Amino acid sequence: CGASNVTIIGSMRVIIENYKGILEYNNEEIILQGKQSKIKICGACLKIRCYNEEEMVIDGRIDGVLFFQ
Repeated sequence: CGASNVTIIGSMRVIIENYKGILEYNNEEIILQGKQSKIKICGACLKIRCYNEEEMVIDGRIDGVLFFQ
């Protein structure tokens, strides 16, 4: 149905599939434009490990993931 898939691995890694782009990026917050909503990853020492058109891997201390419009 085109929704973004978010996989959280422990408290140190998030994998996002099916997203459109990066809206904001710093070491405490990453905001992505998903297909149907925005996705906000909050934490510390966040960094985008790798990404392509379909998938993104974010490492760091993950405190929370929020979906919003």
